[in-house]
Amino acid sequence: MTGIREQGIFTNDIVISEGQIKYKLPVTGNFTVVVKWEKSLKDEFFARLKKKLKSRVALHACVQVQGILCAEFHGDFVAILTDKNSTLTSSS
Repeated sequence: MTGIREQGIFTNDIVISEGQIKYKLPVTGNFTVVVKWEKSLKDEFFARLKKKLKSRVALHACVQVQGILCAEFHGDFVAILTDKNSTLTSSS
């Protein structure tokens, strides 16, 4: 799955506008976050971001330590581009 930088978009203005986390076990070491992002939602998010310079998406993330589910996060993530120069149309 491609993320924001793989789409040729570079910004540090990505925030969680709203979120809820449920801990099942303590997160005691290095962790991995797994997110499933449906292609249709991803395409809509990036199209809106490129057109309006701002976009929001609701995602569900699982926090794992050594493959064991420790927490689940539901949140609304917002990306904001300061100007059209924050996006690149090609990788060259």
